[in-house]
Amino acid sequence: MDFSFLIPGRFMVQRGAADSIGAIVKLYMGRVCIFRYGESFFQSGTYDRLKRSLDGAGLQHFVFEHVKGEPSPQVINDAAQFMREHNCDGALAVGGGSVIDAAKAACALAPNGHDIMDYIEGFNPQPFAHKPLPVVAMPTTAGTGSECTKNSVITQKGSFKNSVRDDSMLPAVSIVDAGLMLTVPQGVTATAGADCICQLVESYVSKFASPVTDALALHFTTRAFGALKKAYDHGGDADAREEMGLCASAGGMAMANAGLGAAHGLAAGFGALTPLEHGLICGVTLPHVMRFNIANGILKYADIARAATGTHYANDREAAMDAVHLVEDVNDYIGIPRNFKDAGINPDDAQKIARASMGSSMSKNPVEVTLADCEALVAGLL
Repeated sequence: MDFSFLIPGRFMVQRGAADSIGAIVKLYMGRVCIFRYGESFFQSGTYDRLKRSLDGAGLQHFVFEHVKGEPSPQVINDAAQFMREHNCDGALAVGGGSVIDAAKAACALAPNGHDIMDYIEGFNPQPFAHKPLPVVAMPTTAGTGSECTKNSVITQKGSFKNSVRDDSMLPAVSIVDAGLMLTVPQGVTATAGADCICQLVESYVSKFASPVTDALALHFTTRAFGALKKAYDHGGDADAREEMGLCASAGGMAMANAGLGAAHGLAAGFGALTPLEHGLICGVTLPHVMRFNIANGILKYADIARAATGTHYANDREAAMDAVHLVEDVNDYIGIPRNFKDAGINPDDAQKIARASMGSSMSKNPVEVTLADCEALVAGLL
């Protein structure tokens, strides 16, 4: 047995943490770059709460306004330059996975260079010469678990969707504050939650899974099945939101240490070359990938079905297939389709999408996925 386990410097679950964030942030930085989500960041009063606490702690802060969707290389370059111009020595990221990814990448780039392309996987990345600036992460959605991972996903639409990755990119502090999630729209709850379940399931069967990641992934997959339905139906239910926030963070921890699999590999290809949203892609592709893996002898999914249902199955294959059905049941409940046949994607693009999918996550799938296999998976989705 040979593995290590990395998590953020500090992980907290605390309702109302936004009102006392200044005391936490002050432990790590003095001039704060705030990375934020959409305009509701201001309209909801979240910014006012954070500002009061940061001001009370004597911290100067500067808001970077330009993260809209998955960050591009230019957004990261601009953010790092913004931090340098304002002498920021750290970041407070309040938002979904794209916002937190942008903050982590900018904090890595700011002391190291001027072009994030020098550090992106797939483009002969350089190691960081200097330690990234610290990040305090407060997720407002329960999906990517970026608050607990060591990578940032960078997307150049029409070209690539790859990661910047380094152990030192883990946030200094990650805080799940359910109060920041209560107004998330139902559709975002669904797609983020589908991503959360996908990460938990994929990290459980990843070829680099360990006993620690197995424990996290198995336990929180079964919790996420029920919590996502509750959060979807009752967005103002703080208990359900907190439960999903915890599931997402656990998924981030598991993924950061075990890696993912073919569903996230496909999400890179579809995400780079189509307008489809990441969580939707993950939700749609996961059952297809599970069936592919089961057909190739991966029956570890059986543990998920047994833990979730308590059912006595005739054999592991039967239980593993029921795990697929459990995922599909949640997807059906929250409105995730079974395929992309109505998404307007040209089937002639299948080969191109498949080639763009053969990256880091695909290499961690529990069985090898050849380019031909990937093309067949893509074709089946279209």
